[in-house]
Amino acid sequence: MNTIVEEIDQLCGSSLKGGIFNESLYREIACLRLEKKHIESKFFNIKKEHCDQMNQLRSEYEANLADELAACDHTISELRRACGAARMWSRSCPS
Repeated sequence: MNTIVEEIDQLCGSSLKGGIFNESLYREIACLRLEKKHIESKFFNIKKEHCDQMNQLRSEYEANLADELAACDHTISELRRACGAARMWSRSCPS
């Protein structure tokens, strides 16, 4: 722990001789903390908007997929009915 305090004193100057210098550092640190909070807030807002947009797109794509699957199922059932009718017609025709 002492080495950390000594390193801080070496970088910032001791509290006896660098009071004004330390105050400006503390002010700068406070400004950086505020800026960090602002950037984090902005990041989380953007992330939330992105997640909301992705969820909206996912539900739209799932709805479109369900519509397409229903259309395919309808087409398949029509083809089966048509194929069955064609078989019945070919059996009833004289050879």
